Amino acid sequence: MRDGAVLFKALGCTPREKEREVAVAPGELPRALFTLKNMGNFILLDIDATDRPEGFELAWRLLDTGGEGPAGIFTVKVLADRSDPRVPSVMGIWKAADVLEREVWDLMGVRFDGRDGLKRILCRDDFEGHPLRKDFVVEQPARFPGGAEGAGP
Repeated sequence: MRDGAVLFKALGCTPREKEREVAVAPGELPRALFTLKNMGNFILLDIDATDRPEGFELAWRLLDTGGEGPAGIFTVKVLADRSDPRVPSVMGIWKAADVLEREVWDLMGVRFDGRDGLKRILCRDDFEGHPLRKDFVVEQPARFPGGAEGAGP
């Protein structure tokens, strides 16, 4: 695992709360991830999103298998605007981002600019909305098929 200071220097950033986490502006995301990939031995593990009051916080989790010692996780975070959540796609850097970006879009409604094919991956094609957003309204489904409460066979 590489020393965090080396990574922060290469990115031109300072660490966030944790030693192996950095926050960048949405427009700086591709440059930051491209820089890390070019350092070698960084594998994209996951992209996740959290609905926060100030916007959608997205995190790219990378497995750092370079350097001495055991592998470790390095996280790059971005805060996307709540009214129009968009970030650049990183499919040009890691092809694995295809499925991960589709999942984040499907569940949270965050758009990934610079890519085609954002279609549902977990929800039905006719599903309306993004179910992991805090403002998503869940309608109470009928308890039993046909809507008859207490009806049995």
